[in-house]
Amino acid sequence: MAGHAAKLAINQGRVIHETIDGEVIVIHLESGNYYSLRGSGSWIWQLLQDRTTVDQLVDRLVEGGTTPPEAVETAVRRFVEELLSEDLLTEADRDGAGPTELAPAHAGGTNGEFVEPKLEKYTDMRDLVRLDPVHEVGSEGWPNRADQEHTNSPAAVPDDVGVGPERR
Repeated sequence: MAGHAAKLAINQGRVIHETIDGEVIVIHLESGNYYSLRGSGSWIWQLLQDRTTVDQLVDRLVEGGTTPPEAVETAVRRFVEELLSEDLLTEADRDGAGPTELAPAHAGGTNGEFVEPKLEKYTDMRDLVRLDPVHEVGSEGWPNRADQEHTNSPAAVPDDVGVGPERR
């Protein structure tokens, strides 16, 4: 795993994510796997959006809580290791934003108790995710693929696909 002081960031080139009702859903666009982050995992993910270190994550989760710091550190390090092994995180540049100012975590618990972060992996839609060309668009937007960035030509549409009356 990255060193204690290494800043970590979400792997923006390969990952998209959305938070829905406190649960973070993450999709790895190359592998097609998708993930659910539960417990304190969604709170940790928010902090990782602004580049932070494991030590900073632990400090924020311990702050004002009742769970022993060693237990929090063990759980956070294991969770970060999982995120790294799934290619959801990457080491960030040393200079960059610090952690977001969020209220002390206690993430998912009440009365200052810590709820371990949990990463749930799903592979049942991997073929569909990898087939979807929309996530491969360039800065010009759909239907321009990233590998056709400067050609000014839209993604190829087979002649037998009925797009409208003018295509017949």
